[in-house]
Amino acid sequence: MEYSSQLMKDKIEDYQNVIEGLNRDTISSKNSPSCSYSSALKKSKSNHSSADVLILKSCDQNKNSAQIEKDIKNMCNESDLKINVNGTKHIKSGLLINCENKESLSKLKDLVSSKGNSSYTASVPGKFNPRLKIYNVPAEDATQPGLVEDIISRNDLNASIEDIKVVAKIKNKKDYNIIIEVTPFLFKNIIERGSLYIGWHKSNIAECFNLIKCYKCCKYGHTKNKCTSQVAICPKCSGSHEMKDCETERLCCPNCTFSNSRFKLQLTTDHTANDLSCHTYQHKLNLVKQKTNYC
Repeated sequence: MEYSSQLMKDKIEDYQNVIEGLNRDTISSKNSPSCSYSSALKKSKSNHSSADVLILKSCDQNKNSAQIEKDIKNMCNESDLKINVNGTKHIKSGLLINCENKESLSKLKDLVSSKGNSSYTASVPGKFNPRLKIYNVPAEDATQPGLVEDIISRNDLNASIEDIKVVAKIKNKKDYNIIIEVTPFLFKNIIERGSLYIGWHKSNIAECFNLIKCYKCCKYGHTKNKCTSQVAICPKCSGSHEMKDCETERLCCPNCTFSNSRFKLQLTTDHTANDLSCHTYQHKLNLVKQKTNYC
């Protein structure tokens, strides 16, 4: 996917860091007793939400995440404020802090603003507008310069060109699938229609989620090009080979198997990592929905 500015790229990166950080804190720790996935998720929702995350970045480009964390801890220790933190995550040129609640987040943000001496920037990651996938758009219509204007005009949408952003055009053999990002109001309007007219063609639409998955190791949060795994992991049986080379009929999801081992859960694993009913996939999907602005 191509993004129009570095600002958008940074926003996407912060978004993925929030999702990964929330995922780590959502599931119970290694020392917790065995529990179901749904129980772990319910527990996390009662403790904190995606809104209680603060991203800290240093104005000094030579300062790494560990140094930032040390400075912030010293800053908090010197104050009389009670700030509770569920966990931290080192991110590129910064630190992601998952606060226990909005009160702790507000206190920490104010503390950094007053005591940070302009050395740090503290921001709460905003939510993304919802996305839609438009299926099987003819090539001549998908590649036209006035695509957004055509969508608004032909469908009589109460919208301006600022309300619709083309995120990606995915080429098929004979046509394109187009991913657009729209305002919450427009999203509801289009979803109720179930389709859009583009050129002389009616295309089906569906909600599209910005859920990045690696097709080498099967994990979420990165692509195959950035995968650090030394071997491919089969999404069908969890073996150290690609799916096309799999010779067993036994199903064993590598992601749910990993969660069971690391977090002492009891997830069923008799499915592939590509199964839409996979517990891990559904969990990741819920986290993405938490970061989507529907209203």
